[in-house]
Amino acid sequence: EISQQTIEQIVIESGEEKRPPERLGEIMEWIRIHCTQNLTVKQIACEFDYNPNYLSELFKKYYELSIMQYLQQCRLSLSKQLLLNSSYLIKEIAEKSGFYDDKNYTWSNYCSSYRLYLLWF
Repeated sequence: EISQQTIEQIVIESGEEKRPPERLGEIMEWIRIHCTQNLTVKQIACEFDYNPNYLSELFKKYYELSIMQYLQQCRLSLSKQLLLNSSYLIKEIAEKSGFYDDKNYTWSNYCSSYRLYLLWF
């Protein structure tokens, strides 16, 4: 999960001052809140009156990851919380975390591995 601290570290490591526009922080928060929905870059851009390509470029420039990568991180973070704090089946966690594709074996394998990892500790 990308945090404010991670963003500040990216700024420091880049060797230049590249503070993201405040609006991008609002967009990140909106994505985090709505990550369980089936979102596209076009929908996110439309919500904030941005051109999808321009928004994607801004996101990549300031956060060094794509909007969809950030969305994926938000979903994985939510799924981790559900894995830790619920007894839902993996398929239920996938749906509650915004993963709607049953064929997403990578996600299922991730969850299975993460749950097994937690059992060891």
